[in-house]
Amino acid sequence: MTNNRYTIDSNDVFKPADYADITDELILFRQSSSAFSNSHKATMFISFLKDHMIGTALVNSYPELVSHITSRQICVKHLELLFESSRANLSFQKDLETYIRHQLE
Repeated sequence: MTNNRYTIDSNDVFKPADYADITDELILFRQSSSAFSNSHKATMFISFLKDHMIGTALVNSYPELVSHITSRQICVKHLELLFESSRANLSFQKDLETYIRHQLE
């Protein structure tokens, strides 16, 4: 990681072992959000990480979870940076999203 960004080339493949910091962040988020049993948790979390927004319908339906996600009680800077750095590699992002979903199930 340089200049607060990861270097992700267009042909790079997401491998969780290469990003220990995001694994740590996911573990902390999973632990901190365990009281929120919600099938939309991963979708909301990913949306916030990628775009810093969560759809209105989900915000209205799950305000406590939204508050938890957006409060930044858990550091997610590496996850946010990895999404930002991989915007030009949609395959990488899709694999990252799949990994996050599996970690939060």
